[in-house]
Amino acid sequence: MTPPWVITAATNTWTAIQTVNSPTIQGTVGAGTGLTLPAFTAGGDITGGSGFSILTSAGDLVLNPAGDISVAKSLDFTTSTPMKVSGTTARPWISELVGVKGNVADNTATGFITVTVVNSDFYGQIQVDYIVVSENFDRLNSGRIRIAIARFAGATVIISAVSEIDAQQTANSRGAETITLSFAISAVTGAAGATQTFTINFTADSSANVESEILYRAKLLSGRYNQADAGGTEDITMAAA
Repeated sequence: MTPPWVITAATNTWTAIQTVNSPTIQGTVGAGTGLTLPAFTAGGDITGGSGFSILTSAGDLVLNPAGDISVAKSLDFTTSTPMKVSGTTARPWISELVGVKGNVADNTATGFITVTVVNSDFYGQIQVDYIVVSENFDRLNSGRIRIAIARFAGATVIISAVSEIDAQQTANSRGAETITLSFAISAVTGAAGATQTFTINFTADSSANVESEILYRAKLLSGRYNQADAGGTEDITMAAA
């Protein structure tokens, strides 16, 4: 048969080694039908001349081995939210967001992270490592901030003031430009009994009156009181603004 081969939804049983070029499996493969692979013996590999890819057009890819997953090389994430971890379907959750916000007007409060909170009882904190650089690449400010978040179902989310938890570091590559940098939380949007959102804002006031950009890595830790089950979903999520 000339490749590519097409494997139809009907049962196909192969009792010997088969080499299949560019196969397509037709029909639905999922709960009730399933796709079963043979057990891999110790030392066995899934190999390919150009790597092995698993692509999903919708939904999540779930890996649930009996043992640990070992990674011999680095993990290369191609999304701005590279990591989410939960010990159980209940709590706690940790997640990360990496991004950059550029072409920000001088001395203008600008949101760079949008935080969404559901209507439930929970608490959490966000830490943000940041680097702010001016348009002419003369001045650089770096540091770390933290905010605390809590909410009771039916009430407006409670957000602490932004605190600088590491001493801000500055450097000049040339000249003597300065940047006065500040962070704040926007007003909360959304009704008390519904999902609410707010943004983390920054203001960079350059002595040269030029634009700036912020490079950041945000880390979120959240949980519910008594670690009540939330059906495997987070109460607090972050996204680039």
